[in-house]
Amino acid sequence: MTQPKTFYVLGAGASAGLVPFTADTRRLIRDWYFDLGMFPVTTARRSSPLHDRVARHPNKGEYGLPDLFLDDIPGSTLELLAQKVWSPPFEAKAPSQYAVLRRCEPGAIFSFNLDGLAGFYLRDFHLVFEPHGSVDRFWTSDPEFHERLAWSLDGWLPPIRPKILPGPEPSFITSTRAYLDARTHLRTATVLIILGYSFGIFGCRMDDIESFEYLIENQSRARSPILVVSPDPEPTVAHIEARLRCNRVRPIVIYWDIFSNVLNALMGESGRVSDWLPDSQLDHLLALYGRALAGDGRRFR
Repeated sequence: MTQPKTFYVLGAGASAGLVPFTADTRRLIRDWYFDLGMFPVTTARRSSPLHDRVARHPNKGEYGLPDLFLDDIPGSTLELLAQKVWSPPFEAKAPSQYAVLRRCEPGAIFSFNLDGLAGFYLRDFHLVFEPHGSVDRFWTSDPEFHERLAWSLDGWLPPIRPKILPGPEPSFITSTRAYLDARTHLRTATVLIILGYSFGIFGCRMDDIESFEYLIENQSRARSPILVVSPDPEPTVAHIEARLRCNRVRPIVIYWDIFSNVLNALMGESGRVSDWLPDSQLDHLLALYGRALAGDGRRFR
């Protein structure tokens, strides 16, 4: 993070504390839909990658009436509500998760998050790519959102921006502009940091297999370190090492929301990340981080 030309791959963990993970996304969508109080007459089961990931109930033992209605939510309504949940407000002051990245040396940000936070907070400091696109805030921020939600029961609202919702990536995605433009930056990066992104498996298959192969292809001849920053980085480290057949991949066990909050507070209004990552400062930083984790009920590994 103190090196210029660092290449960051951002996943859901980069927005931890700002955008809910899957279980909370499902709960929020369920409650919002149930409160709408209008439901389709037909109950034909709908199957889609988005429905499987954020609407299907994982535990029938805790299944209630709102879950029953959610099972048959129209795809258009589900998509609009998912985008609403993933549309945290843009604030004038960057939250610590992104404020820290604004204090790093200029590099490239490759964000898979649909929330648009990387583009909004980091575009003036880094080159930002959003390969999966971003939510349609034209709809999700509309003061008449409740009315738009009612409209969605009868059909899709027109999309404003291209986006890839949760599910298997299309085979052509690495031929799109973000991937083509980012390739040189990925190949020549001084460091590759995978922040809160795990290339997760769903149904025995990696959803983002095309992006994973893109990463492997463009790092196959590189010599830069690869750092995997996550509370549980080891599976991703092992997967990348096995494909690259190298030992330059390192796990960094960090809860990014807690760590960034501590580091951002230490830096103050005008500090830089480079002031706090030298060895002379790390003991103090990690001690404060450990206390913050304990206060939040999380374990310090």
